[in-house]
Amino acid sequence: MNIHPPKKRILAIDDEVNFLWFYRFVLRNFYAIQGVQNNALAFNLLRKRHFSLIISDVKRPGGDGLELLQHVLDHPEVFPRKILFCSGWMYKSVGDVRRVLRRPHDLLVGMMSKPFKAQQLRRNIIKMLNGVSPCDV
Repeated sequence: MNIHPPKKRILAIDDEVNFLWFYRFVLRNFYAIQGVQNNALAFNLLRKRHFSLIISDVKRPGGDGLELLQHVLDHPEVFPRKILFCSGWMYKSVGDVRRVLRRPHDLLVGMMSKPFKAQQLRRNIIKMLNGVSPCDV
């Protein structure tokens, strides 16, 4: 009999393999983490499994984070309602995300600037999973 509750599932999407490795390494003891490099793979996984949170880079080939955000907004019955964007281009990305979020929505969206420390990532994930955005988007 398992006395531990199941780990919450997180999907990480980043074209940089080093960041996917970092997410897995830092989060593996706390969450069930899966990583993919593009939106096509992400959409496929999101249709098959429930995830509590998406972590996504904003700027990447193979469909960027804004395309992902638009898809999540268009399909509320399928996709998680919590997205944490992590970007090295934060100064430009915040405006792009705000433009997509102009329409009414029920998403909790947070943003972190790359690079960041493992403790900061874990702290922001806890906030997101508890319904608090780690920053104002």
